[in-house]
Amino acid sequence: MPYTLSHAVVALPVSVITRGKVPLAAMVVGSMSPDFPYLFALSPTEAPGHSELGVLIYCLLPSLLMLLVWYRWIEGPTLELFRLPQREWSFGKSSYLLVVFGVLVGAYSHVLWDATSHFDGSFVVNSEFWNREIFSLPMYKLNQYGGGILGLAALFVWYAFAVSQNRQEQYQGKLLEGVLMYSISIVFFVLLANIVHGSTVIIEYAVRSAIGVIVGGICGMCMYAFMVHLQVDKKYYNE
Repeated sequence: MPYTLSHAVVALPVSVITRGKVPLAAMVVGSMSPDFPYLFALSPTEAPGHSELGVLIYCLLPSLLMLLVWYRWIEGPTLELFRLPQREWSFGKSSYLLVVFGVLVGAYSHVLWDATSHFDGSFVVNSEFWNREIFSLPMYKLNQYGGGILGLAALFVWYAFAVSQNRQEQYQGKLLEGVLMYSISIVFFVLLANIVHGSTVIIEYAVRSAIGVIVGGICGMCMYAFMVHLQVDKKYYNE
């Protein structure tokens, strides 16, 4: 769905309720994991992770692998670039269980949201409530579009608040390089998604472009982190 990122909003209240004990990154990655096939295909396609069992089979392991890469290489440079506070906890035995729990919370919240916001969702199919129309739109569509927009807005507000609370004395990111890498990557994948799949109508352009933005952002994040680590390693060896 175009609002894949909106699913990450579930991480915010859970993080507050658990006082930050459940890793935010684990919930964010988990919340998008049922849509991973869309990201790889650059277009809506079959996504078997949209079920209770599908989460365990298709979402959990890929999410954990992505989090391994995130915590090991990408987290530091990305948080610095976006002026976000660095992680204050370190890994212990309980931390690994909390990471798994966070992934499952995110993934199952995605499945539940989709069950009430898509025409073939289990709640939509089996309940008249979600098919009632308001302003000529069924409730499930209002939930999908309205919830998606509100989710993105909530994430923006959270980001602005997190940046304002960051007590980092000096900006450590490389803003120009970051903007350039992210922009090139996003434009490339937006064009690639629409050209490869031959988009012809507005809805196809909108959906595939949204997917291209997400994939491009992720690839831009990886390229930026790689550049930062390369520069750090080069500086270390020169010394």
